[in-house]
Amino acid sequence: MLDDKLIVGQINGIFGVNGWVKIFSHTDPRKNILDYSPWMIKFKGEWQHIKVVNSK
Repeated sequence: MLDDKLIVGQINGIFGVNGWVKIFSHTDPRKNILDYSPWMIKFKGEWQHIKVVNSK
């Protein structure tokens, strides 16, 4: 079961020069997305762990 993924949001866009991304959260309330970890992103068909270092 370690391969099961729970999709809690999606990237909606990028902004700024520091690599910020806009995330649409599927959680309720929306800010609860920050309580989930680890975050992973599927890039070129491969799942990669990412680290959230800041949010607003």
